Amino acid sequence: MTQDMATTRAISGHHESMLSQIEAGTTPLEPSVARALLLTYGLGARSVEGFLTLLARAQDEGHSVFDDGPGAGHRLALCVRHARGMRIFSAFAVPQLLRTRAYAQAVLANPLGDDAWPPAVMIAPLSAVDGRKITVVLEEAVLRRPYGGAAAMADQLARLQHAARSGIARILVVPFAAGIAPVIHGTLYELDLGDRELFANEGLYVRYASGSNHGRTCALHLDRVEAAALPPQQSLELIEAARRQYTDHPADGVHGPELLDRHSPGTAGKGGLPSPTALPR
Repeated sequence: MTQDMATTRAISGHHESMLSQIEAGTTPLEPSVARALLLTYGLGARSVEGFLTLLARAQDEGHSVFDDGPGAGHRLALCVRHARGMRIFSAFAVPQLLRTRAYAQAVLANPLGDDAWPPAVMIAPLSAVDGRKITVVLEEAVLRRPYGGAAAMADQLARLQHAARSGIARILVVPFAAGIAPVIHGTLYELDLGDRELFANEGLYVRYASGSNHGRTCALHLDRVEAAALPPQQSLELIEAARRQYTDHPADGVHGPELLDRHSPGTAGKGGLPSPTALPR
């Protein structure tokens, strides 16, 4: 008995249950199972081989899917909830997982922000360590963009500090001086789902990507921004400098030169940091 015949016989004995598992995504469609199914359905050898070629290509290159329909935010939240671990990058706002209520409301109210997402399907913020490995990389602009005003920003940055110090998430900041131009709009997630890595770019819609083709671009960008970020302690210092600017000078917000003078890489200033005269004004 050939392997195809054995697989076909096994499928014929458990046909409905196996099909339902494959359709539900609980059982992967292995090439041997696909071949046996197609032969059972009476497809010719050429059609079977053509399908298997497409299946192998899809499994290797992955997929890219846009989700802009009703419930898109809810579906993303489910992916985040079930992920074993994740990396997140944003150059525009603090990710939903770490937002305070006031900050979240301010972002939702911003006509250029996440106003397309109904609050009922927002990703629930983390309040305690849940055992998952979570790395959050923020562009320095996130610290400076005053959603909700000075008081709301000071509280939000304190929330980031608490998340880092309590082990909820590893927080890293990419300083302006790193010269990294973000090519991702919105928030980029790398989600460890156990059997695969899924990337989700959240904005006015959600774009999902996976595989060595579509997913690789997202992975390379995350690697790039994480490598350019300050170490955890220096990131905390930059967050604290921004928080103090909001509390000490609430009318002024955060100004670039003050933060750059203290935290951006360089050699011209005191302690290896750039001097004010070396910075663009």
